[in-house]
Amino acid sequence: MYDELTPNEVKPQTRIFVCCPEEMPKFPGGHTKLMEFLSENVRWPKDLEDSCIQGRVVVSFVVERDGSITEVKVSKSLDPLLDAEAVRVVKLMPKWSPGRLNGEAKRS
Repeated sequence: MYDELTPNEVKPQTRIFVCCPEEMPKFPGGHTKLMEFLSENVRWPKDLEDSCIQGRVVVSFVVERDGSITEVKVSKSLDPLLDAEAVRVVKLMPKWSPGRLNGEAKRS
């Protein structure tokens, strides 16, 4: 746990986290448009057309202060070809509205 600190006291083990911005990042047009974008852009890899693979690839990314998408990573893999497709589509996304904290755009 975190120790109580008195004013002007700093401990090297203490970390400060902002758990979530006041305003979360938003895809242009909202969730419905995001789902539309994904359905229009995701393509099943040809090498897997006859496979019985089912599941979900989970991808994490950062929305920068300018709304651009960076640090795209597969958090939960399904198949290398499907993972690559998920990353490709996330990198295609248009700029998002960035998250905000105290009215200021933040990386989130």
